[in-house]
Amino acid sequence: MKKREPLTFELTPLIDVVFILLTFFLVATTMKKNETVLNIELPNYGNSSHENSSNMGYIELTNNSIAINGKIVPLDNFEEIVSKIDKNREISLYIEKKTYYERVSLVINILQKYNINKISFVQQK
Repeated sequence: MKKREPLTFELTPLIDVVFILLTFFLVATTMKKNETVLNIELPNYGNSSHENSSNMGYIELTNNSIAINGKIVPLDNFEEIVSKIDKNREISLYIEKKTYYERVSLVINILQKYNINKISFVQQK
C-alpha cells in the first residue's frame, strides 16, 4: 500500500490575494477633504496645490465669523483654543477674499504668539 503525502498549505496564492485586496481598497478609498463650515469665496491666484494630512488643522475666516476644524467659535475664545493646539501642527487658513486685513492680521498674530508657524493660505484651484 502506498503512503499518502502530507497535505501542505500553499502560501503563494494567499499572498497574491492579500495584495490584490490591499490594492483594491487603496484605490477605492476616497481621501477625506476638509469640509468648510462657513460659506467662503476663496481668492483665485493661478495654480495652487493643497495637500491634506492627518496632522493638519484648518481655520476658516470671514469678516463676521471664525471656525476652527469645522466648528464655529466666538472671537473671544479663539486665543484660548489656539493655545491648546499642538505647536507642530500645520494650519491651513481659508480666508474669504473680502475679509479685512485687520482680522487676518489678528488671527496670524495669535497663531504666532503660541509658536504655531506652519501656516498655509488656501486659495481656489
